[in-house]
Amino acid sequence: MIEAVDGSFRDPDSQVFVTGGGVLRGLTEEASQGLTAAMAAGLASRSVLPFQRADPPPGWHAGISTARLPFVSAPCEWSFSMLKEAALLTLDITELAARSGFTIVDAPADNVTFQGTEAVFIDLGSFRPGEMEQWSAYGQFCDNFLAPLMLEAYRGVPFQRYLGDHGLSILDLERMLSFSDIRRKGVLTHVKARAVLERRAQRMTVESRRALRADARPGPAGVARMVGNLRELIKRLTSAASTEWAGYESVYTDDGATPETKEEFVRAAAASSERIGWAYDVGANAGRFSRILAEYFPTVLAIERDPGAVEELVAACRPSRVIHPAVIDITAPTPSRGLMLTERRSLIDRAPATFATFLAVIHHLSIGGNIPLAKTVELMRWVAPEIVVEFVEPEDARVQQITAARPLAARGYTKDAFEAALLSAFEVVAQRRVSETRLLYHAVSR
Repeated sequence: MIEAVDGSFRDPDSQVFVTGGGVLRGLTEEASQGLTAAMAAGLASRSVLPFQRADPPPGWHAGISTARLPFVSAPCEWSFSMLKEAALLTLDITELAARSGFTIVDAPADNVTFQGTEAVFIDLGSFRPGEMEQWSAYGQFCDNFLAPLMLEAYRGVPFQRYLGDHGLSILDLERMLSFSDIRRKGVLTHVKARAVLERRAQRMTVESRRALRADARPGPAGVARMVGNLRELIKRLTSAASTEWAGYESVYTDDGATPETKEEFVRAAAASSERIGWAYDVGANAGRFSRILAEYFPTVLAIERDPGAVEELVAACRPSRVIHPAVIDITAPTPSRGLMLTERRSLIDRAPATFATFLAVIHHLSIGGNIPLAKTVELMRWVAPEIVVEFVEPEDARVQQITAARPLAARGYTKDAFEAALLSAFEVVAQRRVSETRLLYHAVSR
């Protein structure tokens, strides 16, 4: 039995289906020929999802089968370096097309995902035969990659909240940049000039726009030069965004609990679980406990809401195909998006967790986030049926720092209240005090 993927309907030359054991993609004759040309040119030497030729699904000329990826991340869940890596991979494949006599028809960020910490190109239906006379996907590439990278590099603004279903429009980026930013590399060429052309095109007749497009044919060599220039520009971009939690593990070591004590508890809990499906490490920091979970679970989602902390996490966990770093606020995880909310599934739909750790995050959720303890426990049960949670008592130095600015938010934040809420939803199978003010609980949903 095969079933069409809800979000795979926009490309008339390709569609994705799921089968009992994997993924099947239907291709038109043109798309199949394009893939053949790409493979002959050396596409397999790039970071491309491996595939095999297969019987086509009904109504399609050709078929290819691939393994089913354990987790397909959304671009808004990537850190700066992850988006940069995906951009460079897209440029590498585009340059290969320009130099080798085939064409790539689009360049959305969704063409790439991450297997753990490694970028992989997954849209195997986007190739067509024939010389690449123009790069028709240039604007799409700028909106999906260049604009969000420039926003963070030149304005210090994390791009994740501005990355919609179709990227960040260059016209929107132009409004966000200051007058002095025009001197920065790439702004005049790829932002200001393109914004002028976009506005001019909006006033053109249909015939004039067609004529302009027909004249804009730099040829394969010109496309390759354009791609090469973009590659050098993107390689130089670095994040200028501030970070709240990067370096946390090396700075905050005064809670009285040794990391080894927590590791021992988490390891025992993970070892006693069913060890199937997804495990979440909520508030993963640099991935110390993510790496422990990776010893027991096939897929680990390492979650941090601070993009700077995720940058540190990616570097610490490389190389890994088990640990998936993600910029996610667990109190507002990525929702379903797209047409009728079916094109891009929510985080929980993509990765239903069976096990989760919440280490040193409850006080941030309850006091910093103004979420009552009962609701915090409800959130944990919604995330996973089995958890390891750390409760940090009101007397702890870290809690005192938070409550100094939010004294009213700390009302009701007590060990007794937490345990009452926890026991109403979970059965505690193990408990351990790891310092004078910190306790660990291993709990299973009732």
